[in-house]
Amino acid sequence: MRRKLKTIVISFAAIVPLTAVSFIFVVCSFSDVNAGKSGNAGETLAITEAVSETISETTAVLQKETETEKTTVTEADITKKKAAETTTREETASSQPVPAPLKSYTRTKYYADSVRLMDESERSFEDDFCLKIEDICKRFSTVGFSLVIFKDGEELYSQVYGLADREKGIPVDENTKFRVASMSKFATGILIMKLVSEGKADLDADISEYTGVRIRSPYYEDVVITPRMLMNHSSSIVDGDWAFTKGTALSEMFKKGSKAYFSTYKPGSTYIYSNFGASLLTCLIEKASGCHFVEYSQSALMKPLGLDAAYSISQIKDRDSVAEMYVDGELFKSQKTKSATTAGCLNTPLGEYFQLSFGNLMISPRDMSKLAMILAGDGTYEGVRVLPEEAVGVMNRKVEGSGSPWGLMQKIVDGRLVKGRTLHGHNGEAYGYIGSVYYDREDKTGFVYMTNGCRHSGGENTYAITEAVARAVYKDYIDKL
Repeated sequence: MRRKLKTIVISFAAIVPLTAVSFIFVVCSFSDVNAGKSGNAGETLAITEAVSETISETTAVLQKETETEKTTVTEADITKKKAAETTTREETASSQPVPAPLKSYTRTKYYADSVRLMDESERSFEDDFCLKIEDICKRFSTVGFSLVIFKDGEELYSQVYGLADREKGIPVDENTKFRVASMSKFATGILIMKLVSEGKADLDADISEYTGVRIRSPYYEDVVITPRMLMNHSSSIVDGDWAFTKGTALSEMFKKGSKAYFSTYKPGSTYIYSNFGASLLTCLIEKASGCHFVEYSQSALMKPLGLDAAYSISQIKDRDSVAEMYVDGELFKSQKTKSATTAGCLNTPLGEYFQLSFGNLMISPRDMSKLAMILAGDGTYEGVRVLPEEAVGVMNRKVEGSGSPWGLMQKIVDGRLVKGRTLHGHNGEAYGYIGSVYYDREDKTGFVYMTNGCRHSGGENTYAITEAVARAVYKDYIDKL
């Protein structure tokens, strides 16, 4: 019996890394018990020597792994995994292995927890940046959050935080998809320019040619409204009550003399952001491509790039990866159980559908960053040409004389978001969602972040959380590369 007990103690000491003080305590306690029972000092001495030898070996290993470690490490502690500065540290709360990332390790809350346990002198700038982003998430009461940073056509960094589905306790991961609201226009612009570059559409044609309905401002009947005007929000078309007109024919909405959807400005002269104006571009895409919008967006963009993204949830392969959205912390409407929108598009005659394209895209930050890399670069992504380089240049230039600060479906921000940088991209906000995609064409850097619920207030030029993320990305990460 005593022989078995000795074996257990020695094995325990060899497996579990304890401090030297804890080992001595075990040895002494064992020695006292056996001495009292049998008085066999020889056996006690043998056990003591075996345990002492184990202590020496274990202490040497621990000193080699971390010379400055002062805390007791047990099986319940978070394991620290230190690698080279150019790699990342990742932690898991369970014994399950961490799956290999697609481009880079995605930092999670476990990674952030491990960084907080480290001495500041051991942290890389990426470690400090991770804590900065987590603090931003907490400051803005974020439900779920995902960030990707890229440069020169490659992903550099990704980080997630919080829950994609609070009710089911599902965390955000690198594949989580969000309904990105107006950031959908970012992708829609690429679809339009693809048709233009193929000679199937004309930016300066009459939009009426694509809708089959005469669209004119009642204040300027002789001025043609063009796709270029719609893409940089200078068409004079305003939203009105268009969001509540599903099922209404365009001919009814633009009947002669109607002033409900027009400002008094001359088309092409003044910037007025218009969701309705952008939605009319769906008609152009359908007429020019000869396909229903949901079908063309898949065949022309999503499938060639291998993206599991769509303007209708019925076309998403992994629907469980779609995040729910929360307004003031409360579930808005389940994105996974909402009725399929593909049928409405397919059952409408080509050229008459004007929904989805302006705000219904479901996509992950990782996949959205690929679209941003196309426009930050030469129109390609990993050897797949999506747009000619000339078309990319057209999208990224302001339209002279339009009064608009936009390119084509690209907001152009000169120094107001990040000092000293001109950023191109798009924001999105609806039903609790806030997110942004921005890039700098000079050094081909950029970022995408998405959240399914957070505090909206504040901000000098846009949403406060967008400003905080953008400035952290450039000041605390990209500028330190």
